[in-house]
Amino acid sequence: MAIRHAWKWPRARAVALMLAPTLMLAALSGTAAAEDGGQGATPEPDAAVTASELAQRTGEEVEVTEERGVAERVFALPEGGFRSELSAAPRWAPQPDGSWKDIDTDLEFKPDGSVGPRTALIDVEFSGGGTDPLVAVADSGRSAALRWPGELPEPVLVGDTAEYRSVLPGVDLRMTAGVEGFRQVLVVRTEAATNDPALSEIELTQSNDGLRIEENAAGGISVVNAATGESVFSGGTPLMWDSGSEAAANASGDPVKDALQEDPAAAPMPGDTHAQVALEVSDDTVTLTPDPELLDSVDASSLPLYIDPPLSIDKPDKSASRSFYTWANSGSPSTTYDNFDDDKGIGRCTSAGCGSAYVGRMYFEYNLDGWENRKIYDATFHVYETFAYNCTPSFVNLHLVDAAKVSKDTTWNNKPSDGDLMGDRNVAYGNEDFGCENGSVDFNDSADESNENLTSTVRSKAGSGSPIAFSLRAADEDAASGWKRFKGDTGTLQIFYNTIPSKPSSERTTSPTTTCVEGSARPVIRDDTPVMTVNISDPDPHNVRALYRVWDMVPGTNVQVYGDLWTAYKADGTFEKGIPAGELTHGHTYHWHAQGSDGIDSGEWSDWCEFSYDNQRPSTSPKVTLETGDLVAGGTAKFTFLPNGSVDTAYGNDIDRFVYGLNTDTLAASTDPATRGAAATGVPVTVPKFGLNVLSVASVDDAGNVGPVQDYVFQSGRACDDPPAEQCAVASYRLDEASATTGTDSASTTPVDQDTLTIAGGTKVAGSNAAVTTDKAIHFDGVATGYGTVASLVDTRQGFTVMARARVSDVSVNRAVVSQTGANGNGFTLYWSTTYGWVFGRHRDAASGGSDAARAKASAPGASPLGKWVHLAGVFDPSKNQVTLYVDGIEQGSDQVILPNEDGTTYDPTKVWHADGGFQVGRARWNGAFADAFKGDIDDIRVYPTVLGARDIEKTASTD
Repeated sequence: MAIRHAWKWPRARAVALMLAPTLMLAALSGTAAAEDGGQGATPEPDAAVTASELAQRTGEEVEVTEERGVAERVFALPEGGFRSELSAAPRWAPQPDGSWKDIDTDLEFKPDGSVGPRTALIDVEFSGGGTDPLVAVADSGRSAALRWPGELPEPVLVGDTAEYRSVLPGVDLRMTAGVEGFRQVLVVRTEAATNDPALSEIELTQSNDGLRIEENAAGGISVVNAATGESVFSGGTPLMWDSGSEAAANASGDPVKDALQEDPAAAPMPGDTHAQVALEVSDDTVTLTPDPELLDSVDASSLPLYIDPPLSIDKPDKSASRSFYTWANSGSPSTTYDNFDDDKGIGRCTSAGCGSAYVGRMYFEYNLDGWENRKIYDATFHVYETFAYNCTPSFVNLHLVDAAKVSKDTTWNNKPSDGDLMGDRNVAYGNEDFGCENGSVDFNDSADESNENLTSTVRSKAGSGSPIAFSLRAADEDAASGWKRFKGDTGTLQIFYNTIPSKPSSERTTSPTTTCVEGSARPVIRDDTPVMTVNISDPDPHNVRALYRVWDMVPGTNVQVYGDLWTAYKADGTFEKGIPAGELTHGHTYHWHAQGSDGIDSGEWSDWCEFSYDNQRPSTSPKVTLETGDLVAGGTAKFTFLPNGSVDTAYGNDIDRFVYGLNTDTLAASTDPATRGAAATGVPVTVPKFGLNVLSVASVDDAGNVGPVQDYVFQSGRACDDPPAEQCAVASYRLDEASATTGTDSASTTPVDQDTLTIAGGTKVAGSNAAVTTDKAIHFDGVATGYGTVASLVDTRQGFTVMARARVSDVSVNRAVVSQTGANGNGFTLYWSTTYGWVFGRHRDAASGGSDAARAKASAPGASPLGKWVHLAGVFDPSKNQVTLYVDGIEQGSDQVILPNEDGTTYDPTKVWHADGGFQVGRARWNGAFADAFKGDIDDIRVYPTVLGARDIEKTASTD
């Protein structure tokens, strides 16, 4: 029996995962890059890609050496595929430089005098003689060793075996190296030796550094990590056996006794008497006590006697970690033979050379964990035959067996039942006396044999990542002619396959990004060319692409949109594809799914993702009403936003939310109604400043379409004991600055309330109060480039008062002192008219820009104002529907803003319009253009968001 090490060699992947498609070459060329506009960068080719290209170019197989494992090789094939060879036993050992060497267990003397295998998977040393440890094993810098009681002779090396001859009189010790371990056997050659007291109890001394030797539940020993208790080696019960079978074969004179061909020192065979060896493990020793009855019963005819010490142990959990093989026979029904060396027989061994008749079977297991996403095209099982009873072919069967019942503990007594027949072969190899040479027996599905299911069975097991196990047996186990021998370590499962791209994940529809759902929770999108996005990976190191299919879910039709939508090839990652413009219909619902392809195979379809398409914006601007709250600077008012009759042709009232902003074009704030399509109530808005404020609101539907913006303009006030006082104005411009480019707002003390006047083309002159030398005014020359401007200061739909002092120097044309304009005309203007004299007027509606205006004027123009300072004031009182003009504090006249209806009913105040084009100094609007440039001096401008009475105006006019 052999010690097996729990090696965990580093691998790029646990199992090779490559099949480079012929189409992959296109993916790496300009053809794929041109598709979809060259989406995705071509990755640097790795070893598998390079090997695939070389194989297709040369017509020869190319190994992907980077994917080699201790029991596996991967080859790129000329036709564009890959195949994996899974061996039943390790065949290659990794080297520190990353290369690989063929395993060679022949022993050699090392420079330090010890003995070890040339290339193996276990760090093991045998003694070179003397007092050195008999055997030492190491694992990850830790070690354990056993010493023989006394000095050892220098060993004789015969292939993989070191023979220590006469360690006791008539007793040899053989240490045999294996691929992953070693075997230790005492060979008792004489009857006298069986009576030697030194053989009745053998005490081996143990020494440890990080490892610890202990007895396990099976009656054998384990070598464990001293710190963690994790098993590094483990073994079964030590045995001893005589050579009864060998003696019977030798005595028979049978010309075909080579049918036995067993190594008698490897394990007991049918006809051998065997017994358990007692074992005791302490901190310092391992004591071996051979069975005294078997020692006493041995005579010359049954010698030699073999004692397998307790270090004949195996790697733990072997069946779960890697492919392996074993043998079972009816003659030794409770003996295990896993990973045996050399060859074993299957069928019935009946000749005298067998020692005693028995039936043998072999079992092979292969680990397919990690193969779930691989598409398998073909599978072949190979095993090498070394002997046949004669050269007349007989059938050998390969059966599927339950992998859960195949392990290192498999014996004839607990062997699994044969299942489905994977294949049978009528062969005879390996009997040179009859003229047939050794040869490989290959099991591959034959089109002529409907009951051969190897490929489909491997495919099924790989699909679930389950191990697969086979029995190799003679079809007729009653016929001696069916006896054959095979080398177990040649059992190879060859698989041609391709790894299928993963099922797409993280599905989402972007523009905007939405989740992947079905049913009533599906998103509604507005983008005419939405982008579908998934993540796809392929364990193979080559490029993949994504296929998208979109379907219009019109009841009863389910029409595909546009056709197949492919991305370009690229490495694993995120794949995006947009639906072409013009393919979606407003009000329709669609679903899509995606699939990955590597050019050979396509993976599983993704889950369905649904969306509805809505490209209609809300049809109306929302209605905005004030609920509660005083419109006072610094206070909070609550508003109601209503859909205002918005109707989508497909979805009806689909208003999902409202967005709004105060005194900004950026509608960053959002509020949701209690239910879809309802009003949003109690929306709090903090009033930041005194005077004019604009609350802008728009409706947004389920798809994110934004409707027309509704501006709700309102004026906020402040507490004022003296209404005409300067601090009660929304803005006041004394124009006393030294610079002629700006006018400071003297009515406001906080930055948020400041409304600075910007002046162009003016000069500074003495102000209206000649007694104060610091009093200044602004002078304009009556040209279009001379004016002052600032954002609209009052809501011209609500009551307000505007004042200014003016000294006109030319009255040959109309001269505007101040105004607040719209796109076409004026919300109000104070000006000199060549027809009417001083006038306070406003256009009756926003569309007006010409003569359709209300004009408050004196009954007669009066004396010429040239060169005289005059105080002008205009008042709009919506409660009276009139504008009123004051000159030097004296009321001049009034006019109706909205004329009565023809039927005599009163005016409709909702027709009063707001001029939002800005407050102007020295100009006004006429038919959509600035006009009436002022020529002269202007001083002391004030604008109030309230209606001032005649007494207040008179007071202000008479105050310097």
